[in-house]
Amino acid sequence: MPRLAARVLVIDKYDRLLLIRGFDPAEPDNHYWFTPGGGLADGEDMRQGAVRELYEETGLLVDASELSEVAANKTMEFSFDRVRYRQTQSFFAFGVEEWQPAAAKLELDEQRSFHSYSWRSAQQLTDLQKERSLSPADLPELYELALAAVTRRRATTGPAR
Repeated sequence: MPRLAARVLVIDKYDRLLLIRGFDPAEPDNHYWFTPGGGLADGEDMRQGAVRELYEETGLLVDASELSEVAANKTMEFSFDRVRYRQTQSFFAFGVEEWQPAAAKLELDEQRSFHSYSWRSAQQLTDLQKERSLSPADLPELYELALAAVTRRRATTGPAR
């Protein structure tokens, strides 16, 4: 099933990336780490979708103008709850000082598959990559692009909130 998605790479003042740990309900013993974001509604703007998903999954409410430009675009194929997806997604970056995520409005399938949140350093991302528990697998490389975008924004606008 083809699907468009938007994701946000949230980076804190310690240059750690916010990850969500979850699993496929069809394979509950197979946990993996991913960034906030998800599928767009029909006709939904990519930035607006990213902002909506970020709020729903973490409680962080931001204006679409506060997101970086698209840090990367990726197409990936995966199965979730026995449905096969071909997802084309855009990744945005956003910097925060500190943030304690708490889901605000998870959909039923998200409620069934979310496990926990964690802030991870570049080295920890590399370690998770070796364990093959990141989605997408090249998340350390996407993190570097996002970190550069957040660093540029901090240099021009000051510290994140």
